[in-house]
Amino acid sequence: MRVRILGPFQLEEGGQRITIGGVRQRAVLAGLLLHANEVVPSEQLLVELWGADAPPSAVNALQAAISRLRRVLPPGRLITTDPGYTLRVFPEELDVKQFEQLVSDGRDALAAGAAAQAARTLRQALMLWQGPALADFRYEPFAQAEIARLEELRLACLEERIEADLALGSAGALIAQLWRLVGEYPVRERLRGQLMLALYRDGRQTEALEVYREFRSVLREELGLGVATQVAAALLVTAGDNPGRVRREASFAALCGASPVDASSGKQLRHRLNRGGDRQANSALWTIAMTRLAHDPRTKAYLARRTTEGKTSKEIIRCLKRYIAREIYKALCRPNGQEMPSTPHTKQDLSAPALT
Repeated sequence: MRVRILGPFQLEEGGQRITIGGVRQRAVLAGLLLHANEVVPSEQLLVELWGADAPPSAVNALQAAISRLRRVLPPGRLITTDPGYTLRVFPEELDVKQFEQLVSDGRDALAAGAAAQAARTLRQALMLWQGPALADFRYEPFAQAEIARLEELRLACLEERIEADLALGSAGALIAQLWRLVGEYPVRERLRGQLMLALYRDGRQTEALEVYREFRSVLREELGLGVATQVAAALLVTAGDNPGRVRREASFAALCGASPVDASSGKQLRHRLNRGGDRQANSALWTIAMTRLAHDPRTKAYLARRTTEGKTSKEIIRCLKRYIAREIYKALCRPNGQEMPSTPHTKQDLSAPALT
């Protein structure tokens, strides 16, 4: 059996499409698919499909829909399990499960530095989409949460694929697509950062800065928010070629998740941070690190352990600062995992203990 919900709802068996007649019958099947291999209580189906004030006739309508589904589905797939029903589906039969696995594999490849493999895998994931998720049920209340979840996952997959393409040096070819995506999702920070990085790498620093200014305007005037921390370092690209260029490029790469352009860039940036002579770069990088690490599960676990150990707030903050400094060092000063030669004050200012 093959089930497709990433687009128009389709059900196939042996290469032949299974026709599911009736809007309500299709909705019942979709409701069961959203909880595949789980017991779905009859009361839950009634509320999701008919609402909290389901009429008395809804019980009979549900039972009739289940009976008709059993006649068209392969034997043993839809079973009665007190207090409701269970739809048995193997992960490889459901397109959304395949999509989620490919996204996970692509992210792992990207994190491992295999950008080409990541780009291929993430493209395969996106090709599974044949239209909006659960398109047949886009106005049904029961489907709204899953539609929103899948759309967010699709956008995240697209951003990861763009990240992989940027790592492969395809900045110029991505600009048109990124302009379109930023137009569709004007407050999505990562897309803005990727567009700015693509423009910057394509030699269009002025346009990159204009993207930043527009984003700042959208946040302040339309949403009443301050400048997003993920694009705060965009101001570092405004100057042209001069001795500060290396610092700006490394900072801008860090903004969008990339490594410094080469080992010497990381070394010069680290030296500047060690000296404390470039407050703007220091502040921008710390802002980026703080924003990212705040959502890192490892950081949360680390803080939880330190709290249970009875450490004071000052001690916890001191440990956290050392950890953030170490992450900045790793991200900016060790491109491709290579150890950088030490410079004065490295161990004092940029080293930190591993999370244990």
